[in-house]
Amino acid sequence: MKKKRVRRKDPEKRAAILAAAGELFLEKSKGTISMDDVAKRAAVSKITVYNHFADKSELFRTMIEAKLNANLSFQLIEDLDGEDAFEDLVKIAKGYTNIIYSHDGLNMFKTVMAETKRDSDVPQMFYRAAVRPVRETLSKHLHKLEQQGGYEFIDIELAADIFFTLFRGDAFMRLSMNIDQEPKAEALDQFTRKVIRLYLRMFERTHGERTTSTETLAYLNQIQRFTASLEVCQPTLVLMRRSVSHPDIAEAIAATEGAANEALESFKQLLRQHKCLKTPRHSKALKALCDESVEEISASEESEIIRDSLVAGYLLQIVTQLHSSIKSAAFTATQAGLDGDSAVMAPHAEGLDALTQIAESTLSSIN
Repeated sequence: MKKKRVRRKDPEKRAAILAAAGELFLEKSKGTISMDDVAKRAAVSKITVYNHFADKSELFRTMIEAKLNANLSFQLIEDLDGEDAFEDLVKIAKGYTNIIYSHDGLNMFKTVMAETKRDSDVPQMFYRAAVRPVRETLSKHLHKLEQQGGYEFIDIELAADIFFTLFRGDAFMRLSMNIDQEPKAEALDQFTRKVIRLYLRMFERTHGERTTSTETLAYLNQIQRFTASLEVCQPTLVLMRRSVSHPDIAEAIAATEGAANEALESFKQLLRQHKCLKTPRHSKALKALCDESVEEISASEESEIIRDSLVAGYLLQIVTQLHSSIKSAAFTATQAGLDGDSAVMAPHAEGLDALTQIAESTLSSIN
């Protein structure tokens, strides 16, 4: 008995078929497209199309799923670090606006909605893959913001609805009616940021007659992160000091420890004044640098000179990051109208600037 011959499925031809189907289904309605049309556009035979897809419905569903996976920027909402509420919301919004403010996204949405009566599974698939992930991420993020203080959303799900509704105003209607062209990336980014500033101001938590401004919240978040970063640095600086033999490097490390401790106390006092008592999150970049330096120094079996040079190099990087962070916090304090806080930071910024120069000089002297 002869075995039934199984046709090998060429992945390149499958990709060509899906690309052709995507073009055709988004140009015209599904009902007007035949498998012959798809085969002709893909430059393959009709038999090849059926070898990959049992019927037009399967091809349509697979095409929608492939476009969702390829075109929607879900990676934007996978790396929320919680360090900047505004930028995290920008990332979430882009996961949504990349759908509704692109012609491909709008055409796909219209095509899917046209299938609602014929195949209810298709709109559900679109919602599960394209809309729900963004909405669930937003709801979780809003809940986290409310717990951190500064914002009061009252009803998280309603607040999420409002967030998405703000992006479906006149600009969206004009685009969906083909009155306007698809906005350029820069213009869409500016529009998104304006909407989010408006949104955050709507839900700022009030304290009596005073409202905590977005700028103040950004500043408080910044100094909380810097305070935690100073604490992260302390054990690293101790290890570095104990690992060197060069007296100048040891002295520079000891001076950095002292400056870090003084700054830590000042920042803790500022946080107490602002009644920010939650556990702050450290800077991921500085934590990664400290972890790397500890690993490298601990594993080093080189001569004292080489190890001293390694320690001095890491010291310079750490002091530079601390100096940059405190300067940024002072600038944000000024923007928020907190000149007193900025004045508290000024001597610490000057001290770290001086230590940066010392670290540079020390590193140069031993190399």
